[in-house]
Amino acid sequence: MADVDHDFHPTLDDSMTVTTSNSYGTLSYHVPAVKPLMFSPVTFISTSRSTHSDVMSISNTTRAVAITTRPSNQYLRARLPYSETAAFKQMPKGIDPKHMTILEKQAERKSRARHNRELHLEHRIFMERLKQERDERIKIESGAAIHIQRTLRGFLTRPKTDFSNLTHDLLEMTERVGLQPIPGLTLNSRKMMEREKQEEELRHLEDMEAASVQLQSVMRAKLDRKRVNLLRDKRIKKWQTTAAIVIQRCERGKWGRNVYKMMIRKEQEEAITRIQARIRLKRGRLESEQKKKVHQRKRRENNAAMTVQAIFRGKMSRRTVMAPSYEKVYHKRQQSMYLQMEKTGMDFVDLGEDDKRSESSYHKFKKKQGIHRGNTIKNIVLEE
Repeated sequence: MADVDHDFHPTLDDSMTVTTSNSYGTLSYHVPAVKPLMFSPVTFISTSRSTHSDVMSISNTTRAVAITTRPSNQYLRARLPYSETAAFKQMPKGIDPKHMTILEKQAERKSRARHNRELHLEHRIFMERLKQERDERIKIESGAAIHIQRTLRGFLTRPKTDFSNLTHDLLEMTERVGLQPIPGLTLNSRKMMEREKQEEELRHLEDMEAASVQLQSVMRAKLDRKRVNLLRDKRIKKWQTTAAIVIQRCERGKWGRNVYKMMIRKEQEEAITRIQARIRLKRGRLESEQKKKVHQRKRRENNAAMTVQAIFRGKMSRRTVMAPSYEKVYHKRQQSMYLQMEKTGMDFVDLGEDDKRSESSYHKFKKKQGIHRGNTIKNIVLEE
């Protein structure tokens, strides 16, 4: 920020000298100063780095005038801090970003970041100074307010002298002592006393009227407050009654819904119990019938097996018992035939084949009969 020193030296041509100093040197130029505080516009004299605090500290009584147009002195030209309100919009802004190299872009970003850091630092310093000034001003104003309040409270607390009856007391004292009347004060004291008495009566009447008005206002206010309180109580009671009714309705509805849900649940449980009982009854009946059928089938199978075994055992026992008797009969017949042939003188002929055939046919018949009986018993068992 350039250091601006405004030295007002009015001359015959109504001008002043403005001296600008910065790191590059010192620049002095003349600025017209005709009625500077009336119509001279606001001028911001700064370099390319300006902040809000710098702008606020600039005087509004000067106009910047450029003294050179050489490119090397462009940094000395004054311009506004914002481009949209700048007085010198034709000032070059540097290299076009389209034609910048990577190094130039990095340098530009670093420069912008450094510039932003400096701006933030200056803004923080300005805000701290502004906060400090505000705190000091608040402290001064608080002290002044406390002093004024203390003085007023002391004045209101201290007793005050009543000068309303001083003249009346003075007149009574002069009449009691017998002093000469004082012109303008004690002359025609009786009339003055009467007038003062009338004035006092008037004041008393006014005071009584004011007191009655105040009492009436107090009573009316009290009655109005009482009426308002009654209305408020009625309204509150109405609201409470309405709220209680709503709450009770909600509770009754909730209780009724719960009772209905319990009834529905109880009915469902009873229906489920009945269904389960019937299902269990049917399942038990089916299981008992199945067990009964299995038992009967096993019993029939056992009976059939016992019958078959009994028949087979009887047959086997009969075979074992009857075999020797058959052999004995066969041998007896064969011996009788031999004896008869010997008596008659016939040649020996083996005639036992028929007997053998009859025995084999007998065994076949018995075997078929056993098979038939077994099939019959099996059919009877299967039919049962």
